[in-house]
Amino acid sequence: SYQKDYQRETLIAHFALQGISVEDIYFKKEKLIFIINQELTPQQESEMENTILQVLKEKYDSFLKEKILFSSSRRYVFKKAPLHQIAYVSYQKGCQSDANGDQFRVLQKDTEFLTLLCDGMGHDQRAERTAKSLLNSFLALYQHSKDVKRNLNQLNRLFRISLDGDNYSTFDFFSIQLQTLELKNFK
Repeated sequence: SYQKDYQRETLIAHFALQGISVEDIYFKKEKLIFIINQELTPQQESEMENTILQVLKEKYDSFLKEKILFSSSRRYVFKKAPLHQIAYVSYQKGCQSDANGDQFRVLQKDTEFLTLLCDGMGHDQRAERTAKSLLNSFLALYQHSKDVKRNLNQLNRLFRISLDGDNYSTFDFFSIQLQTLELKNFK
């Protein structure tokens, strides 16, 4: 788009004035990526962050720096800062002290806030193992695919095969995108 091209050229001009030689700048989803011909000092990196904020009027808070193979160039990847924050406290209490069929996880990864709740049926160690297994299996799948519906269908098929009829767990999931405040909920 015209606006992105203008922002790109403005950033290149600002960095040239700061003595930073930029080969390329491009936007990719919530990331801003720079290809630079030199390794930057910590002061130059800080100046880069300030320039980005000044030009784009958006906060990019974390970055990854990596050397490009077979080249003297480096790639700097800045991630857009979340527009919103969620403060939360986790509390868990089971019916029995030695086993808890209620398992939950609350976590924030980049700009996504997740809450998962699994309730293994019963109040014994078998209910606890079932709920923990479902929660941990879902998180492992979610690292590879954000398709919640597909992941839950796969886990449902797997757990139907591996568990007997009176041993099961409910599953509740919701995620909030902290950039857009979009909520996804699955039960």
